[in-house]
Amino acid sequence: MINSIETDLAERLQRQTPLHPPTCGRVSRQLKHFPITPEVHIRPDEKGASHALSVVAGDRPGLLYAIARLLGKYAINLITAKIVTLGERAEDVFVISGAALSNPKTVLQLEAELLDALRLK
Repeated sequence: MINSIETDLAERLQRQTPLHPPTCGRVSRQLKHFPITPEVHIRPDEKGASHALSVVAGDRPGLLYAIARLLGKYAINLITAKIVTLGERAEDVFVISGAALSNPKTVLQLEAELLDALRLK
């Protein structure tokens, strides 16, 4: 079964077709009753060559997929990532680059869409 999943993934990546969204997993009871307010900040580095994307949100299945999907939508390149999970809290920092980041309105729109995607529904 794993080989068929790997084969399907390899074929989708070669054809550059969208991946299926992950199955919705269960959100912990603690996170449901004590939600963590998501935070998103995109800031340019000192040289202006790349940007730092900081994300704080409640950890749950599909969290990284939601972030990656939006980065792909805006053609943002991921240079490096630091993923930290502290109990139910995810604190992630991504170094990103892309033409969309040169437009302040697009950056604000990306931040707003990320915030919406990170909220528990």
